[in-house]
Amino acid sequence: MKKMMTLVLALLMLMLAACGGNADETAGADNAGYKNDVAVSEIRDAVAAVYGENYLATMPLDAEMLEMSYGITADMYEEFVAEVPMMSAHVDTLVVVKAKTDKVDAVKAALEAYRKDQVENGFHYPMNVPKVQASEIVVYGDYVVYIMLGVVEDVEADESALLKGFQEQNQLGKAAIEEILSK
Repeated sequence: MKKMMTLVLALLMLMLAACGGNADETAGADNAGYKNDVAVSEIRDAVAAVYGENYLATMPLDAEMLEMSYGITADMYEEFVAEVPMMSAHVDTLVVVKAKTDKVDAVKAALEAYRKDQVENGFHYPMNVPKVQASEIVVYGDYVVYIMLGVVEDVEADESALLKGFQEQNQLGKAAIEEILSK
């Protein structure tokens, strides 16, 4: 068992080193180009609609779970929606936080810390490693989004192709968010 765990850890470290992590992103330096009055539930619904039956993050998290899982406390936001999959075999996640204006950076930092921990230390089914690596944190004005969604059809593809596929899948959700938040 120890040998197997060591082998799995070594393989994960090798895959992380070979593929590299996907850099966190901030959507444009000029955040004034985004609406500031859209309910996070509307954003969630727009994203879920893009993925249809492939939207697997269907279990909502409450404020306590948001704080426990991501380190985002109630004093940091006006509202949020956070959803994860019901089945542990999946990692799909959507977190949309409408941060208080002076807390955007703190919310982003909390999500970045969570993402970094998942990429570097998380134990995931091997099929989910590229999806975790493709996860992103994006800022749209006062909205901070953690997105790790989508399905790649060719599950037999190599790691780099899967990583690219999941990055493209995240683009679908980001495009829906940008459309609903753009002025």
